[in-house]
Amino acid sequence: MVHLYSFYDSVTEKETFHIQSEWLGNKIELNKENESDLDYCFVTITNLVDYWNCKVTRNLLLERFQVSNALTEDHRDAVLTAALQGEQSVCGDRLEWRVSRHPEEEEKLQMKLRTYDGDVALTAGTFLLEKVAPTEKNELHQNWFKHCTIASRVCIEANRALQQRILDIEKTCNEYKETIEAMTTKMNQSKFIVLDKFTNLLNSKKRKTKAYKDEYKKSSKRRTTQASLEIKQEIQSKPLVESLEISSQTKVKSTSLPLSHEDDSDFSDDGIDCPQTVR
Repeated sequence: MVHLYSFYDSVTEKETFHIQSEWLGNKIELNKENESDLDYCFVTITNLVDYWNCKVTRNLLLERFQVSNALTEDHRDAVLTAALQGEQSVCGDRLEWRVSRHPEEEEKLQMKLRTYDGDVALTAGTFLLEKVAPTEKNELHQNWFKHCTIASRVCIEANRALQQRILDIEKTCNEYKETIEAMTTKMNQSKFIVLDKFTNLLNSKKRKTKAYKDEYKKSSKRRTTQASLEIKQEIQSKPLVESLEISSQTKVKSTSLPLSHEDDSDFSDDGIDCPQTVR
């Protein structure tokens, strides 16, 4: 069974109480039926002059810390466990132990657990601690220092373990970082290779397209030039043909001029011209 030791103070107007809680390791389960009365922790309080102590049991918690607005049934086990282990908060709500002298019995101390709903303090429960006989003070004093030593050693070991854990995590993080960087570099290289191939393919397509365009332009230019030459030749040859046609038509017309009916009298029947009689 692992014992946990926690130390905290409760300051009042008249005096300061130093509290030691020795957790015995049993799990608090007040909502489950259990006939045996389990021991949960030993609480020892001193004002550097006198000592008080109390053994916190299952029956004590059932009797003194009942379900209420300050201690709901669902959270009672967790709240009491955290409080008896010296925690200052649970589930985001503050916890606080208040120690005071019993109003009726000066030889006893009253330890009150306060929970908080925001800034509103609620009393979860109280229990009493008996004053220790003078003959037992020396033993409690020695146990106190021994428990402090144990708690200090456990704390140091826990810090070392945490520090080693931090170093391991940092090492793992660095390894992951290097792996991620290598993967990123490889992925970028792959992207650049793909991009380079795509660029080369695109440039090849552009060169082919340009070659096709240039060839088309040359072909179009040749066709245009050829058409222009043909048209020019046609234009140049057309006037000569027309002039030849016109001259031939003119000759035909000059050799065969028709006579009008009015001039028939100028000729005789035998083909000899006869001058007309002037009237």
